[in-house]
Amino acid sequence: MLNRLLPTVEADSLFSILITAVLATLVAIVLFVVVKVITKFIEKKIVNLQLKRIRSLRLQHQEILTGHQISLGIGKLFTWFRYFCYLIIFYLYINTIFSLFPITRGLSAKLLEQFIHAAAFVLSAAWG
Repeated sequence: MLNRLLPTVEADSLFSILITAVLATLVAIVLFVVVKVITKFIEKKIVNLQLKRIRSLRLQHQEILTGHQISLGIGKLFTWFRYFCYLIIFYLYINTIFSLFPITRGLSAKLLEQFIHAAAFVLSAAWG
């Protein structure tokens, strides 16, 4: 029955593909955890630093931003950085999984092409 569904894939090849898919999943999970731990650690350090060293931003004797607001803003930047890293890891994971199976290899190539075009558009908009 398996040979009818995937006539171009042999049983040994399918087993190696599945092992590779499991390893890719484990690597993706580890990368998600590592990114989360590192960014949470940095965010905690920023909050602790705010209590000691970050002063308010003043312009002509007017307080524009307090030290607390500055540290919250930096913390939010790291949160968005973490989300951006999650998206990249997820994209690479999906692209890897799609490229493993013969049926979805074309979809993997299309995803890569779309990603490259989107990145080129964003970079061209940023740098003119």
